[in-house]
Amino acid sequence: MSDRNNKISKFLPVWVWAIVLIQLFLVLFFSVGTAMNPGDFIPEVSELNYVTQLYITRNITVVLGIVVALLIVPTLLATGYLWKRIR
Repeated sequence: MSDRNNKISKFLPVWVWAIVLIQLFLVLFFSVGTAMNPGDFIPEVSELNYVTQLYITRNITVVLGIVVALLIVPTLLATGYLWKRIR
């Protein structure tokens, strides 16, 4: 019974978290690299201008959104399960 409960409590497999961590690393790496030297990552951009800042902000926002979504989904599923049990 204990083994069954441990398997049920695990929401996402390890490979999903590995992909998310790789994506986090890549996006943050390129965002920081773009902030430090935009010309290496974006052609014809020599300084950190408004468009480059928007590009960096968009990428970091997407990564944080993915992390928050992965953390909220188990809570939503648990709430849905409890709501179904109550009805």
